[in-house]
Amino acid sequence: MLTEVQPATQNFPGRFGELVQFPLQRIHIELTNVCNFDCTFCPKQEMTRHYEYMDFERVCGIIDEIAEYKMAEKITFHVMGEPFMHPRFFDILEHAAERGVKTGITTNGTYLDEEMGIKLEKVTASQVNISLQTPDEESFKTRKSRRMKFDEYHNRILEFIGTCLKQAKPPKIKVHFLNTSIKTEVPGEDWSVGTMSVINNTKDLRNTFRYWANEVHKICPPMSDEEKVKVDKKLINFLPSNGMS
Repeated sequence: MLTEVQPATQNFPGRFGELVQFPLQRIHIELTNVCNFDCTFCPKQEMTRHYEYMDFERVCGIIDEIAEYKMAEKITFHVMGEPFMHPRFFDILEHAAERGVKTGITTNGTYLDEEMGIKLEKVTASQVNISLQTPDEESFKTRKSRRMKFDEYHNRILEFIGTCLKQAKPPKIKVHFLNTSIKTEVPGEDWSVGTMSVINNTKDLRNTFRYWANEVHKICPPMSDEEKVKVDKKLINFLPSNGMS
């Protein structure tokens, strides 16, 4: 049964504005399709487009239009590439902040550290989605990173989170894990081809969550005894049902 489309909450020119109710929850903008990882699980390998960066003026024009018509609650820099690799990324974030547009960032985490946490506070990024995906040294091989080892990757992400947690208005931070079984070409220590699988069962997933939750717990600002008890109870819930750690 067809239902009548409700009037848009904001005026937006053209037929598109008549069919879609605004504001949208978010609009994704791909600043670049360039990435410093070559993950085996990423469709980047099938991409036929040339590698490039969106013109700064074009990005600002898009942000201006979103702000003028109140098209979305926020914009998220996401899709194929690593947004931090855009040469004017922070200029773009500053422009969005000046126009009153909330911003979210989806990143592979390689550019995150204490300094980046401080810089993002100044441009008031509201959310950072960290595509951790490979939470241990073995699965990290699927990222095919020639310049960064897992220990550095691990520590930089925790430095960033710790810095944000100390801020008066920290961004919302979401961490994403890859939790499917894959069999594909994966580089070993000598970059030979092999096979491996990542998190593919509830037990491993809960153990992974618990490990990273504990790591974040260690760098949290001082808490009251009552708050510590609440956090510890939540961490216990990450234990597998058979009680094994």
